[in-house]
Amino acid sequence: MYHNDYYANFGDMSVEEYVDFFLSTGQLERIDQIIDMIPQDVESVLDVGAGFGHLLETAWRKRGIKGVGIEITDSKIEYAKRHGIDMRKGEASALPFPDKNFDLVVSCEVIEHLPYGSYEKALSEFERVSKRYILIEVPFDEKRRFVKCPYCGATSHPCYHMRSFRDDNMVKLFPNSRLIGTKKIGERSELHFEGFLSKFPIRSWPPFMVCPSCGYRLHQVPRDAIYQNRTSQSVRNYLKKILLSILGRKVPLSILGLYSVD
Repeated sequence: MYHNDYYANFGDMSVEEYVDFFLSTGQLERIDQIIDMIPQDVESVLDVGAGFGHLLETAWRKRGIKGVGIEITDSKIEYAKRHGIDMRKGEASALPFPDKNFDLVVSCEVIEHLPYGSYEKALSEFERVSKRYILIEVPFDEKRRFVKCPYCGATSHPCYHMRSFRDDNMVKLFPNSRLIGTKKIGERSELHFEGFLSKFPIRSWPPFMVCPSCGYRLHQVPRDAIYQNRTSQSVRNYLKKILLSILGRKVPLSILGLYSVD
C-alpha cells in the first residue's frame, strides 16, 4: 500500500506538470532506443508498468504496433486513457491475460522495484503471456544508497530499488527464455569510490518519500521547505559535478535485455 502511495506522489506538481518535467529529462530519446530494440516481427505488445503510456504511443506512431498497458497508479491510468492509450489497472505479478497473448511483453524500470514474491511471480507471468519475446529495462550496476526512516528506523532506497543488475544477472533472469542480446543506454557519472559511499545512508529524508515499512512521510510539506530542499540538492549536485570532473567516470544508465520465449 505504501508503495502505491509513493508512485502516485508527484510532489507539488500536477500530473500534467510532472509529465512535462518527465519528458524534459531525455525520456523521449530513451523511449526511441527501447523501440529500436523491438524485433521487426512484433505486432502486439503488453507494457507492464506502462506509466503514462508514452512507450505505447511511440510504438504505435512509429511502428504501427498495437499495445496494451498495465499500471497500478490511477492518475497515470487516467492520463493515458485521456490520450487514447489502452491502459488497464493491474499488477505485474498477476497479469489479467491468457497464455501467449502478446508477441512481446516489455517492462521498463519496473522489476527492480518488486519485493520478494512479487518479483518471482512477475517474471513467470511475463513468460506466460508472451508468444515470442520479452524486453526488459533495468538500471545497470546501480550503487544503491539507502535512507533511514526517522520514525521506525527502517532503511530503504529512496526510489524503492530492491536489487541491482549487471550483465550476468540478465543472462539468468528468465529460466524458460533465451537471452538474444543486450544494449546499454543512457549515461551517468559516478565516483570511482561510489561503491564505498553506498555503505553510508543518506542523511536527509526526501520530502515526498513514503516509508515502505511504516508509512511515515512528511505531511503538508510547506513550499519553502520544498524550495530549500531543491536548493540544497542543487548545491550538492554542483559540488558533486566538480568532484566527478576530477574523480569520476562515465557509466551506462540502464541495460536492455531482449529474450526469446521458448
